[in-house]
Amino acid sequence: MSTITSAGIPAKKSYYRLLEASFDRAKRLLDEMNSHPEKYTPERKRDTLAYLTHLQNEMRKLKIDPQ
Repeated sequence: MSTITSAGIPAKKSYYRLLEASFDRAKRLLDEMNSHPEKYTPERKRDTLAYLTHLQNEMRKLKIDPQ
């Protein structure tokens, strides 16, 4: 049995914003990796791509309008 409380919605929005900020930071890091590939290992780039995918999936699960 599951109930949604009004306290759950602000927490959900806060979690979404945290995911969104993490996604933006990882995206900037990936852009840096693409600009300067000599500074980063292929494993780190692979891990960053996997992390971005994970964040996107979590954000889709929440289905919250970013506004």
